[in-house]
Amino acid sequence: MRKGAFSSHNCERVGQRAHGPGFPHPTPLFPFRDCEAACECRRAIYVGPTAPQPLYCTSASSKKTKPPKNEAAAGAESRCRSSCRLLPALPGMAPTSDAKSASGHLYWSRAPTKPEGSVPPRRLDAVAATGDAAAIPDPAPAAAAPWCPLFKWGQRGATVYLTIFVPCLKGDDDVQLDIAAGTLTFTARRVAELAGGVRAERSYRLHLQLFDEVDPARCAHHLRHDHVRVELAKRRARPWRFLQAAGVSKHPNERPDFDHCDDDSGSSDDAAPARPVSRGTPAARPRAQPVLGRMGWLLEPAEALLLGAVALYALACPYTKVEESFNLQATHDLLFHRADLQAYDHHAFPGVVPRTFAGALCLAAAAAPVVLPLHALGLPKWYAQLAVRLVLGLASACATLAVRRAARARFGRATADAHLLLCLCQFHPLFYASRTLPNTFGTLVAAVATEAWLRHSHRRALAALTVGIVVFRADLLLLLGPYAVLVAATRRLPLPTVVATGLTAAAAALLATAPVDSVLWRRPLWPEAQVLLANTVGNMSAGYGSAPWHWYFSSALPRALTLAYPLALLAPAVAPHPAAEFALLPLAAVSLYSLLPHKELRFVLYAVPPLN
Repeated sequence: MRKGAFSSHNCERVGQRAHGPGFPHPTPLFPFRDCEAACECRRAIYVGPTAPQPLYCTSASSKKTKPPKNEAAAGAESRCRSSCRLLPALPGMAPTSDAKSASGHLYWSRAPTKPEGSVPPRRLDAVAATGDAAAIPDPAPAAAAPWCPLFKWGQRGATVYLTIFVPCLKGDDDVQLDIAAGTLTFTARRVAELAGGVRAERSYRLHLQLFDEVDPARCAHHLRHDHVRVELAKRRARPWRFLQAAGVSKHPNERPDFDHCDDDSGSSDDAAPARPVSRGTPAARPRAQPVLGRMGWLLEPAEALLLGAVALYALACPYTKVEESFNLQATHDLLFHRADLQAYDHHAFPGVVPRTFAGALCLAAAAAPVVLPLHALGLPKWYAQLAVRLVLGLASACATLAVRRAARARFGRATADAHLLLCLCQFHPLFYASRTLPNTFGTLVAAVATEAWLRHSHRRALAALTVGIVVFRADLLLLLGPYAVLVAATRRLPLPTVVATGLTAAAAALLATAPVDSVLWRRPLWPEAQVLLANTVGNMSAGYGSAPWHWYFSSALPRALTLAYPLALLAPAVAPHPAAEFALLPLAAVSLYSLLPHKELRFVLYAVPPLN
């Protein structure tokens, strides 16, 4: 990058190009300072697209022969009074009355000033007198031609992080981002505040042909003061060697972002580094993987430990307690009584509040291939009960493993391994994973939403939590509310999209489950609405005991999370912003839940997946 002298004392490097040498778009030279005594003039000079070289300026005192004393004194005095009107002869700028005195000490040239052998500069006031407009580039096209911003990129797992630098962004600036499967187009328009109160509109444009396909629905962007952070969700979780497609030359404004690169040295050979590399660097070809392994259907040995732990708890404690009885008995009736609705158990023992059959229907359908052969062989129903418990535990464990794999795709293998280790150290989540409680179905939904949250699929996360609220547990609203506020406030999704997603999911879930429950309960019924009214408005749960407001934080969460609890409390202070939100939101939900007097550990199991 070339340097120049911009003052009477040969100050070094006061102007430079913002986008690198030789870039054709119009670029500003940073404001310079005239270092002569009693003068604090600053001015921004803009070089248009017709001038490939920067504009350099020197004063008369930088030459070996000094100007007359009276002329230098008059120039210094007039410059301080002229309030930075240094270039009255530039085309497109109105001349001032004291133009000659304001620019009499300045010269300009197209080459840097050197001690010897340099091109003799010309006086700016001489250019003004001769009217040589062609000698100085016209800055007028700078307002019309869009600028190409600097940008950097990196990647972690299944996410590409693109940072586009645009200075002095404001909330009302027009920033548009169009992401397709293989292209990205960024445009922005802003009003720049220049010296002397001058306002000029600037536009920016960046178009990229991406190396591989991305999922536009799972992409997100965040607007900051001086840059825009774009998170691109890959359709295929493989490293990108370049940002742009094959055959597209590297952009001159492209920079690597080494804050986002996968450098984990895991044991598997498929964990290739996802670091931006130069186009001339050969990359090692990853070892071919089986089809099932690439699709994520094969379990790693460490993940099999989680399934084994859930199965062990189900075998060690095969029987149920009263809160689990409805879903287990409903599953039994659907498997064995089927269309004989008169024989269903809930007519004789309806329970305190009605519950939905949605979870029992799903569980019976999944367990039928195992239970029906056992029944045909004449085995006791105890084996069918154990099979149903194991199927539910398998579903809960798979949801937890989905969260682990999403954490590996976003934060790296080390984070995923730590997550699995924490899950294996926790008793209560593994114990409740196979219990036929409504809370277990709600926790499974919370795990599905956490996986979507980690993968930036915010619509899917919102829809999953909404379905869980309408069908299984209305108290999931305490987690959905802060999450919806976060998504809308950070502009990951527009507010109308957040509202529309929630309403659509709620309507679909209600239309799918309410008719079934109404037929089985023999009256028009939305079960979870009655449960919500009974526990909040009627405060029915308080009759079963109450606990102090801090019980969840002082007793329930420490027992449920074990080693993860102190780490979750420290996360908002020490973890990076994208990771800290996974602790802040569930802790806020538990704080709101503490307002109800009746407390049980199973009520806050929904907070375990994001806190882990």
